Amino acid sequence: MSARTRRTMRIVGATLYAALVVVIAAAIASWLYRVLWLPQPEILELTVRGHEVKLLEPRALWLLLAAPVVLSLQWFNLTDFHWFQRILNVLLRLALLAALVAALARPSVSRFDSKLCTVYLVDVSASVPDEVLVQARDIVQAGQASRGTHQVSLVTFAARPQVVPMPPGAGEVAPIRRHAGEDAGLASDPSAALRLSYGLCPQDHIKRAVLITDGNQNRGNLAAEAATAAEFGVRLYTWEIPFEPAPEIMVRDLELPDDVRLSEPFTMIADIYSNRDTTARLDLTQNEFRDIRGQQVELIRGVNRIELTAEVYEPGFRRFTLEVRPEGEDRFEDNNTYVRTVTVEGRPRVLYVEGESRSRTYLSRALDRERNDLANFDLEVRDQHGFPNSVEEMANFDLIILSDVHANDISRSAMSAVRTWVRELGGGFIMVGGERSFGPGGWDNTPLEEISPVTFDMERQRDMPSLAIMLVIDRSGSMAYGGEGRPTKAEHAATLLGALALILVRQGDAAGLSVIDQAVQKRLPPRTRPAHLEEVLVELARPPERGTPTNLHDALTEVAERARRRGLVAIASDLLDFDEAALAPLSHLIGRGHDVVVFQVLDPDEIELPFDDAARFEGLEGEASLDADPATLREAYRAEVDHFIDACRRRCSAVGARWVLARTDEPAERTLASVLTRGRGKGWG
Repeated sequence: MSARTRRTMRIVGATLYAALVVVIAAAIASWLYRVLWLPQPEILELTVRGHEVKLLEPRALWLLLAAPVVLSLQWFNLTDFHWFQRILNVLLRLALLAALVAALARPSVSRFDSKLCTVYLVDVSASVPDEVLVQARDIVQAGQASRGTHQVSLVTFAARPQVVPMPPGAGEVAPIRRHAGEDAGLASDPSAALRLSYGLCPQDHIKRAVLITDGNQNRGNLAAEAATAAEFGVRLYTWEIPFEPAPEIMVRDLELPDDVRLSEPFTMIADIYSNRDTTARLDLTQNEFRDIRGQQVELIRGVNRIELTAEVYEPGFRRFTLEVRPEGEDRFEDNNTYVRTVTVEGRPRVLYVEGESRSRTYLSRALDRERNDLANFDLEVRDQHGFPNSVEEMANFDLIILSDVHANDISRSAMSAVRTWVRELGGGFIMVGGERSFGPGGWDNTPLEEISPVTFDMERQRDMPSLAIMLVIDRSGSMAYGGEGRPTKAEHAATLLGALALILVRQGDAAGLSVIDQAVQKRLPPRTRPAHLEEVLVELARPPERGTPTNLHDALTEVAERARRRGLVAIASDLLDFDEAALAPLSHLIGRGHDVVVFQVLDPDEIELPFDDAARFEGLEGEASLDADPATLREAYRAEVDHFIDACRRRCSAVGARWVLARTDEPAERTLASVLTRGRGKGWG
């Protein structure tokens, strides 16, 4: 090749190389202009092979303009390298430049690792067959086996939800069990189970809930809870398991006419549901007498309305009981019986019970003459052995006259039935005295004395000496709590103690007061003067201050040391400071001859924790506040409270004190009535 030709080729090569360098420089400049010059970003985001890459110092990319310079300098390199070595030299220089630029640009790659948390919610109520629970267990097992790094939890529910522990790894899931308890399977509340699932998943997991149920919800509001779950980021799925329901018959209603008349036949309608065509037999009982026995009826699938004919021959309370006995299998027999009650108007009925047979004719004749003259009531005469034993029997009469009957001839349950019949049903009751009724060992301290306007042991009461009563009220911060529409615990305690003091002072006893929290803050010694009683009542009405702590042991120790005159010590406190030593001073009071009554005053909110929404609970005695979801804690909380109340009761009983639970939603007079009734034998009721 001639020198001229070589020079020409060199010029052409240089021109092409220069053009390549210019193109590369223009491309780099154009790209930098678009991504850096125009937007002026503080952080540049790029997508590289599907990954998001962030350049925290994007201005370092301007150094890429040095790449054309590197290419240009390579042309003027005087080293005698082979063309292959020259290309490798250029590539290494460019790679070094790119590495330097990348380091100065501070690239950052973010990677997101999403994990799932799946909670299976399985209905174990009575309406779900056993074979469905087996299939549900298989579904949960499949999810457990394929979970990998994800999380799987299991919640079973009926009336309440329960978390079922899952095996580690891909272990075998235990068979799904129904909940224990006689009535545990009679309700189905999927909304409570969904609510419980919120706390089972970590915050950084994608939350899923899978509901496996037959759809027979009878508690809660699943639709509303599903909307709440969506707000919390929980996606709800349902898994339907087809099944053939077990044979079932249920009496849904027994319809009676609005006006049932005496001695007039009437038609009642039995509303019976059956999930299959079958034959059944019906039994209808009116009070204790059977009106229909073994009537055969054909039931079709669905709702059956069966007409039954009955007649009432006696006025008063009538209880109709319908029992259905289907042929073949029936899953739930408890819903085959339905009871409907009605009161049939007639002439007023009077029951006259006479204990002395020789005197029975006198009042009977007088009543019989009155009945014949005016014809406005019916009279039935019995001896003491025919006295009704239940409220249902008494409801057949408008008035019961008990004449000269000894208390030993009437059972305690019958006395309690009279009390209920008079107080709650408005029954009339007349008690006529005599040697048998008001002799020694008569009706004093019985339920009949409770509803009587007089006491039956006046002589003994008149001989009773007066006693001293020391009222002890807890005025710590926790006593300031009161549920909506109810008094605070301090107000309820003041009502109890104030009423007790008023009763005893009026019968000549002396009343004193000790106000306690960490110690005895105020003490009023026992006095009988009316002005002193007013001072006690005013002090009882003072509200507690929030933040005041309690020390029952020290406070009650001081009370025991000062209570020297024997009498009654009535303590009203929530006992939230309770431990084994807190009530130890009560044994000193008992040992000195005092009768001690402890009213444990609690609000229903503290016992039942009825709240549904997440809330902040603030301590009333200086404790730190607590954020919690009551729905997830309710079952464990109630168990702890039941244990706490039982421990207080057992501790009081162990030292010889009487313990009474005083709920703020129950009338104070009812609590006092039970205390005073049992205390009469000791002279303070």
